[in-house]
Amino acid sequence: MMKNNWFRWSLQTLAFFFGIALGILRPIATQQILSFVGIIVGLGYFFFSHRDQTASENAQKRNQKEPFEWFLLIQMLLAFIVGGAVGSTLIYFRPYL
Repeated sequence: MMKNNWFRWSLQTLAFFFGIALGILRPIATQQILSFVGIIVGLGYFFFSHRDQTASENAQKRNQKEPFEWFLLIQMLLAFIVGGAVGSTLIYFRPYL
């Protein structure tokens, strides 16, 4: 689907900065969202990686293209989680700076 690494990197960076912005604007709400999104991302990675691995092996046997690239969405959500954690932490350290 998306083979361009520059496009992948830019989407991940956008998700990271969106997480930082949300963490700075709404730190309490962001910290409440992070655990929920983290659990969803973890479970999604666990279930989809096994399914995608078997689909990839079957596609290689048939000499077809790789299956759907779901990993970009997981990477974007992980970048959002990291950005949100950094943004909400900056708010709490601001009085000490």
